[in-house]
Amino acid sequence: MLTSIQKKIFMREFKYLSFLFLLILISLGCSTDKSRDIIVAKIGLEEITKTELNEDFILYPIYRSNSTYREALLQQLNSIGEERQLYLAALEEKFDTLKSVQVKTEYILHKEMLKKLYDIEVLNKIEVTEEEAWEEYKKQNTAIAARHLFTKDKNEIEYLHEQLINGDTFENLATGLFQDSVLANNGGYLGYLNLSDFDPLIVDFLYNKQIGKISEPIQSSYGYHIFKVEDVKQKLFLDKNYFQNNIDEFKRSVQNRRAASQSGVFVKETLQGKTVNINGGVLARLADLTGRLIADRSQQAIMLQPKVTDREIYLIKNEAEIMAESTLVNFTGGEWTVGEFIKKIQQMPPSQRPIISNENSLAKSIIDLVRDEYLVQEAYRQNLDQNNDVKESVEKIKKEVLANEFQKTIQLAQYKQIDPRKWKARREILKNIKAINPIEIDTVDLFGEIPETKLLERLPLIKVALHDRYKW
Repeated sequence: MLTSIQKKIFMREFKYLSFLFLLILISLGCSTDKSRDIIVAKIGLEEITKTELNEDFILYPIYRSNSTYREALLQQLNSIGEERQLYLAALEEKFDTLKSVQVKTEYILHKEMLKKLYDIEVLNKIEVTEEEAWEEYKKQNTAIAARHLFTKDKNEIEYLHEQLINGDTFENLATGLFQDSVLANNGGYLGYLNLSDFDPLIVDFLYNKQIGKISEPIQSSYGYHIFKVEDVKQKLFLDKNYFQNNIDEFKRSVQNRRAASQSGVFVKETLQGKTVNINGGVLARLADLTGRLIADRSQQAIMLQPKVTDREIYLIKNEAEIMAESTLVNFTGGEWTVGEFIKKIQQMPPSQRPIISNENSLAKSIIDLVRDEYLVQEAYRQNLDQNNDVKESVEKIKKEVLANEFQKTIQLAQYKQIDPRKWKARREILKNIKAINPIEIDTVDLFGEIPETKLLERLPLIKVALHDRYKW
């Protein structure tokens, strides 16, 4: 089991995250050829494709423990179907005209435009040869035993490196470095980990490290490291047929990893000549307020917990009212007041909100949001709001948002208290929608190409996927 420090540094999911281009991209092992896509279920005129099911199954698995693969697929498909019924009920109640939904839709549009911009300007420009894909296959079948030192401070890691070069040991330095007792007591020893367990930004670096040699400092998404690889284990027999059948997946892995480090070049070129000036006095006052009101989550193990909850935003907004009109940041082409900045954080899905609990993280969040503002302008300049892939993504996600908004109005007690008649009427609307638009599943197309042995396989645990989910 990974320790709390290791969890912060290493993740099984490939989060292709650039320091400058804060987008989370997830590679899916399913077909994206829409012309060949199979419809596996219908809810009235709404259709659910096999690709859509596969994506949902990978990103948001909901199956019960010990379900068979067959049962898990049906549970997932029924969940999507129920969401579509809620969406149809939301349309009947004209939820799509609500200001709150329109604000969320605009946020989603901008995020999807940024992802497409990333694909066009960074990811798709990276070419990967078959030989490089084979090396990737080997990496994914390689485990290393490593020792490391970690800090978020560049000067500190350089000092630690100098100490090691001058004869100090990992064991001695780890004692005073790590708060995690396991790493502090074992000299930063991580044990055997698959290369795919490491941050993508350092996979190639570790793969090419000589056993027993102290590495130079290396930067990951989380901070700075010094490594010493102590052993390497690699599968001796690799399946050529498996490789050829999955070569696109391996190429994509290489692309994503390279893009994580190369995206900064594109961002730097796009932002050339742009300036950002943060009002230090206002920043300090706001940071003092957020630091008092946001709970400390640094020691909590649940990684998907919001960095800023809705309640915390509400408290911050109320207490910051006295400085709401104060200018927080000036940048080329505009400025934001404290109130405008808080509103931007409030409009984000909780899982996507940045850390704003101290002055440094607050300043970084402001800079990141300004950066995204410029990148959205570039995306509009390229007419990516009219891109078909973007439109399809936004439309799909909008259905999820509308379904969620309607579901809240018939489940949360506060809505019943506000208007009991409307509460009852909306529950009746959903009941009628379900009667008129039942979930019709085509089990032949759903299970047709899947071997019976696979369908009967038991799935004991739900996979944890770290992703950028649009859920308010």
